[in-house]
Amino acid sequence: MANEKPLTRKDLIEALKDLPTKEDVRQIVSEEITARGLATKADVQRVEAKMLTMERSLKRRMGKHRNEIMAALGKIATSTPTKKEFDDLKEKVELLHPAQ
Repeated sequence: MANEKPLTRKDLIEALKDLPTKEDVRQIVSEEITARGLATKADVQRVEAKMLTMERSLKRRMGKHRNEIMAALGKIATSTPTKKEFDDLKEKVELLHPAQ
């Protein structure tokens, strides 16, 4: 080992010329991702953004329907007789029209 010459710049270039560059690796990986139908980070971010938009829209619509439902329940509560009122009315009907 002590007798070996150190590598020159030309030797290093010659040894490394067949190795892929960073850009080559990036392109190979990108092609493989596309070929296998895998999602990239950008794909996931796009989907997350779209889901967030849809979630906000859904919450808005649900809030609107919730308000409509609460209003309908309020109307029912004010127009429906209480248990006592119902029982009183039932007694009157039974007195006027006894079951045979």
